[in-house]
Amino acid sequence: MHCLSRDSTRTRACDALVPQGSIFVGVLASTLASKTNIGFASRLTDDDGLTWTSLAAVPELPDPGCKAGIVAWPAAKALLFSNVATTTARVNVTLRASFDDGQTWPNALLVSEAGGYSDIGRLAYQGQEYACVLLEANTCQIKLARVALKLPNQP
Repeated sequence: MHCLSRDSTRTRACDALVPQGSIFVGVLASTLASKTNIGFASRLTDDDGLTWTSLAAVPELPDPGCKAGIVAWPAAKALLFSNVATTTARVNVTLRASFDDGQTWPNALLVSEAGGYSDIGRLAYQGQEYACVLLEANTCQIKLARVALKLPNQP
């Protein structure tokens, strides 16, 4: 995963290689003048960036303007995404999964009620895969939440 900001955090972009070979780019943007959060939008390329799908809003990924994280989960041909799941406050850090290249995010799990910025990675340990969500619990505390990953239709 890579994240960047070209305009001092007003716009952030995160990308992940989709297991099917595409590149997913998610963009968080807010307008500086009104400080209104525009939210996340995404686009895909399957030819190494020569052409892209149109930028499309993703209403399933609300955010008040905090940094989020995204990573591919190859075993499930999925993307994992972490952010605060509200448009108004730094609360409800949520882990989501998409099994269709980021078009929909039907699976969600609340990781922490308190939180702000988050990032995500994957860990394999003793035959089990985990999502590891690193999150800002408050202005002076960082936490790591480990969530066991299960393939769809797996008990």
